[in-house]
Amino acid sequence: MARPQSGIPATTDVTYDGLNIDAQFGKRYGQHIGLDVFGGVGFDVWTRSINDGTTATGTLVNGYSEHYTILYGKGGWDFFQLFDGWRYMLQGGVKMPLITSERVKPGRRR
Repeated sequence: MARPQSGIPATTDVTYDGLNIDAQFGKRYGQHIGLDVFGGVGFDVWTRSINDGTTATGTLVNGYSEHYTILYGKGGWDFFQLFDGWRYMLQGGVKMPLITSERVKPGRRR
């Protein structure tokens, strides 16, 4: 349940569409058990549309759309083990936004 600026809970529907693309490079240390060190860049883009709704008192609440675009850098490591055709890993690292864009389009969304 959403809370509009009035603080009264509202009911609505939300749609979400998104895309993520990563390009990575790295160095492997070990063959069946080892460590990978990697870095790269990525691109996230998504849209969230919050449809019109109503508050608990029946008041109409107008929806809006949000559009996000993020270019980021990332780097990290993973410990891995290859076993019986499967790869098991524990991964960690950092992801840092380089360029971020956000657009909010107010208005009615049905």
